[in-house]
Amino acid sequence: MERKQLDVDVVVLGGGCVGLFIAWRLLQRGYSVALIERNRELANSPSTRNEGWLHAGTYGAVAIDDAVAANIVAQRCQYGFNIIERHFPDALVQEWLTPTLAVLTNTAMIDHVVDRWNFSGVQYREVSNAQAKKEAPEFLFPEKCLTFKVQERSMDTRYLLDSVLRACQAYPTFHLMLHSHAFALQENTVLIEDWDTADPVGSVTAHTFIYSAGAGIADLVQRFHNQSLDVRAFKTPLIVAERILGANIVCLMPQ
Repeated sequence: MERKQLDVDVVVLGGGCVGLFIAWRLLQRGYSVALIERNRELANSPSTRNEGWLHAGTYGAVAIDDAVAANIVAQRCQYGFNIIERHFPDALVQEWLTPTLAVLTNTAMIDHVVDRWNFSGVQYREVSNAQAKKEAPEFLFPEKCLTFKVQERSMDTRYLLDSVLRACQAYPTFHLMLHSHAFALQENTVLIEDWDTADPVGSVTAHTFIYSAGAGIADLVQRFHNQSLDVRAFKTPLIVAERILGANIVCLMPQ
């Protein structure tokens, strides 16, 4: 097998949602990028095994105790939301098909919620109980609650990431290496082997390396830099079923 030798500006290790978007944004800015993924498919883990929900900061702005931290989370959600809505709108489910409602059962918290939303620039519009029930007739709204129409959207995550990949492949400076294991880093060159056989398949030289391997980042840091990195990983069972409600419901429970 002929060994591939590449020389690029940036190496991105990990081809999930984060790695794909990083590669795409770098390519937009004129950098050459090598994206290295150990699996045979991109984004084949948490990136596509999730709720298919595009956040816009509605929940984060009110649920985090510290106002500064809450605003940072909300702003980051809005940044990602705007990027996806602008560049990959076909991945989003039309709002009229699945509207999103935020429900506040503790009405005494209304000032806190509205102040946080206004401060973070979260878009919202209060709707009547009658309108809310019309939008989500299957949902049992509490007798005393406030309901708002908010910006969050459902999305097809697999379609989204496939679209990002196609956007990357439009650049001749994009190089994709699947089923490839970065097993060693020698100065500014990463050595690549086949994930199954451990046969050497090539190397990539770059001046910048970005680790986007999720929980696997700890292994990369240990292997390449002989340093330990504390990484918290959460596993949540995901049940795939037919849609229960016609609308998306965000239950606001600020702590």
